[in-house]
Amino acid sequence: MLVASVAAAALLAAACSSSKDTAVSDGGATTSAPAASTATQPSSAGSPSTAGSAPANVGTFGPVFDAAKGLTGSDREQRLVQLAKDEGNKMTLYTAGSKPLMDSLVAAFQKKYGIKVDSYRADQLNITQRITEESKAGRIGADVVYSVGNQMVVLSDAGMFVSYSPPGADGLTPGSVRDDGWIADQELVYVVAWNKNLVKPGDAPKTYEDLADDKWNGKIAIDVKDADWYYTIYNYWVKEEGKTPEEADALFKKIFTGATATNGTTATDALVAAGQYKVFATDYWHTVNASIAKGAPMAYLPAVQPVLAGPQGMALLKDAANPAAAVLFADWLVSEDGQQAMLDSGSVPVLQSLIPDEYKKLKVVHIDVRDFQQNYDSWQSKYSQLLQLASKSK
Repeated sequence: MLVASVAAAALLAAACSSSKDTAVSDGGATTSAPAASTATQPSSAGSPSTAGSAPANVGTFGPVFDAAKGLTGSDREQRLVQLAKDEGNKMTLYTAGSKPLMDSLVAAFQKKYGIKVDSYRADQLNITQRITEESKAGRIGADVVYSVGNQMVVLSDAGMFVSYSPPGADGLTPGSVRDDGWIADQELVYVVAWNKNLVKPGDAPKTYEDLADDKWNGKIAIDVKDADWYYTIYNYWVKEEGKTPEEADALFKKIFTGATATNGTTATDALVAAGQYKVFATDYWHTVNASIAKGAPMAYLPAVQPVLAGPQGMALLKDAANPAAAVLFADWLVSEDGQQAMLDSGSVPVLQSLIPDEYKKLKVVHIDVRDFQQNYDSWQSKYSQLLQLASKSK
C-alpha cells in the first residue's frame, strides 16, 4: 500500500495535516501545531500470513541490543544512558503526533536524560513520504518515527523498521507490541462531542444513528481526514449489528448531507466550543478533554458507544545514527514515567495500570489499521464521495 499512500498524499495535500492538525517544519524541540470487558481487543497486526514481516536485520542497533541483552530495570537504563552519552546525547525524531502531546513527551524525556531531541513534525502522509524518499536516497535522517497506525503499517511493509520489544511489555494493553515491528504507546480515541450550552441534557446524540436525525442538519462537523472513523463504524454496523450495506450507506448519506466538512481536530473542537456547530462527530478524547480542562463548554459523556480506538506509536528506524538514544526513548515511552506523561497530556495510555477508569467503562472497538490500510484506496474513495454531500467549512 506504499504506492497508494504516497499517491494519496498528493490527493489529500490540501486537506491533510498532522494527526488532523497543522503541519510544521524542522526545529529543535518539537515545533508546531483498554482493558474493559466490553472492549474489542486489537490484534497485534494480523497473522504472519497477512501482516508485514518484521525486518530480519537490526541495522545499526546490533551493538546496542548486544550491550543491553539480559539487563533489566536500572541496569538496562544506565547502560543505555551511557551508550547514548557516547553517541553525543542527541536523537532525531520524525513525528505526526499532535503538537501538545509531542512537546510534553519530548520535554519530559529531555529533562530526565539530558538528551537533545531534534524533531521534525508534519502530517502523517508527509512523514511517510519523507522517510520513503530518504531511504531511496540512501539515508533516513531520523532515529525514531512516531505516527498513526495505518502509516506505521505502510512503513513497516516497506522495511523501514528494526523490530523491538520493550521491557515490561506484558503490562501493556494486548496488541501494543505489534508483530510488524512497531510499538503502540497510546490509543487515539474518537468520541462524539458537543457544545453543552447549545445541546440540552438528554438531547445529545446517544448513538451514531442519531447523527442522521434532521434536528442536526447544518449543526454537525466532521473532519475531512477521518476515513478510518467511517470505515470502522460501517463495519461495526454491518458485521456486528447486522445492518445491510444498503442501510449503512443510507445512514451515512443522511449524516453527511446534514454535516459540514472541516479540517483539523483542534480547530474544529474550538469552533464547536464557540458555537459555530453543535456537534463534532469525529473529535478526539484527548482534544475534547483538553478543551474541558480549559473551561470550554464541551461534553462527550454519556458517550456515544462504541468509542473507536486506533493505535498510535513509535518505531526504531533502520540505520539510525543514534541507536542507543532511540532505544532509551522507546523504553521510556512505554515505561511508567512515559505513560504517565502520556496520561497527563490527556491521551489514553497503553500501560494497563494507568488506563483511566472512565475509559475502562466504555465499549471500545479497535480500528483494524492493517485491514484499513490494505484497502485504503477503496475506503478513502467512499469517504471522499460522502464528503461531497457535506457543506464546506468557511
